[in-house]
Amino acid sequence: MDEILKNEILKTADPLVTFLSCAERGFFEQQMKIITPKMINIDNILGIKSFSGKINVADLNNEYFNNNNNSNYFNIVETFFNYQSDIIKDIKGKVKNYNYHMIEACKNLDDIDIGFSKLCEYYKKANLAKDIFNVFEQYEIFCKNWKRINLNQAGIIKNKLNDIFKYIKNNGLSLIELIQRQNNVQKEYQKIKDELINKKEGYWKKMDITKWEMNPMEQIDSSLLFRDKNYAFSKMCFQETFNLNNKGDLLGYYFSNNILNIKNVLKSIEKYSVDNLVSFSKEIEPTVTDVINVWSNLSSNI
Repeated sequence: MDEILKNEILKTADPLVTFLSCAERGFFEQQMKIITPKMINIDNILGIKSFSGKINVADLNNEYFNNNNNSNYFNIVETFFNYQSDIIKDIKGKVKNYNYHMIEACKNLDDIDIGFSKLCEYYKKANLAKDIFNVFEQYEIFCKNWKRINLNQAGIIKNKLNDIFKYIKNNGLSLIELIQRQNNVQKEYQKIKDELINKKEGYWKKMDITKWEMNPMEQIDSSLLFRDKNYAFSKMCFQETFNLNNKGDLLGYYFSNNILNIKNVLKSIEKYSVDNLVSFSKEIEPTVTDVINVWSNLSSNI
């Protein structure tokens, strides 16, 4: 029982509350016949992955969640991550294009290297000025080294930067998917809620208590039913209200966890980007020094 009560879902589940509050087995079994068929499928909640791994359910009656600004907040976040995804895709394409041209430049350097090699060979055969032969030989060495550096840099850029862009994009898309699921549940919840309120309004106007679809197993204060509209509404359409509350729990789950997920995704992207950029800088730094040495050697030797 202690383990069950540690579970965020199970400890508030109607079957458990009913079990703990019922004094008679017969009454419990009657209640379960009403509760069980329409219970929300636990897999619906357990199947949703939160970044924290915790299940939190928000109170949908809270003013925060009924505030239009809150709904706009999720819409703005979704728009932002869609926008970010488009920009990341564009940047990734440009880096890929840059990488492609680096590889093409290496092919050109290879051809230049071959060209100078041939010139050196002919100068040697023709036994012409040795100084010019040495210049061409230095060009040949320079092209070989420059090509080596460019290929090295291209590999580092491709691996490290692509990892960063892929990570940012995938995390953004995961969050968008969660927000879209939330929006779908919210629309469905609001539709069912509006329909149920209209139905209860109709029942209230007609005042035919026999059609109010109340819980036959619940003790109800009849004197309040016709005097207190809020009380009457809380007792009408028992099963539909129960189902709506379950749908509300699912929506509350999305609200609570998506706010947490947004913060965690941003922190995760920040940490991953910083770590990878530091690693990228450390790997690219020696190649920059290598470039300086190659140019310096060319200048000195010529």
